[in-house]
Amino acid sequence: MWSDLRALGEGAPVPTRHNVSISIGPPVLVFGGSGGGRMTSVAALLAARGYPSLALAYFKAPGLPQTLHNIPLEYFAKALRVLRAQPGVDPDHVLVVGESRGGEAALLLSAYFPRLVNGVIAGVPSSVVNSAAGPDTGRPAWTLGGRPLPAVSPSEFGRPTRPKRQGRSSRWSASVGRSCSPAVSRI
Repeated sequence: MWSDLRALGEGAPVPTRHNVSISIGPPVLVFGGSGGGRMTSVAALLAARGYPSLALAYFKAPGLPQTLHNIPLEYFAKALRVLRAQPGVDPDHVLVVGESRGGEAALLLSAYFPRLVNGVIAGVPSSVVNSAAGPDTGRPAWTLGGRPLPAVSPSEFGRPTRPKRQGRSSRWSASVGRSCSPAVSRI
């Protein structure tokens, strides 16, 4: 039913696509978080409910980086273009679903590629762009146009502080760095 999804490029793994016999909902690009790989179970569940879905891995899968470091947002944009071009898909109502770091990516996609993303479902995303994790901590997680996106490093978050108790209530606060990406603040 769908055309060959190898259009993502030479060496890129073919995403897992889930077709539906009767489409009642918008098409959905699904990707996970810091665990990497594909969220095929979520895509299959959406497809079973009438939402044509494409499960996309962006790291920790054959042919892809093994860490969440220097992942080009254009990779997701290319997958969105392929999804939008599939027969029976409404290209004017395409959603992205991301969980955790994938939620961060979903928000970034909607900010940087608003003509490709018509809606976002971001499960436990961050309110800032974070740097890479694990062995690449402090290095950029995401790139756009070959350049790293500005990100908040773990050391910029500060430590929670307890202000002086005022009356019967007290509030906790934390200092947050100033290098939040402007894209997330526009969403």
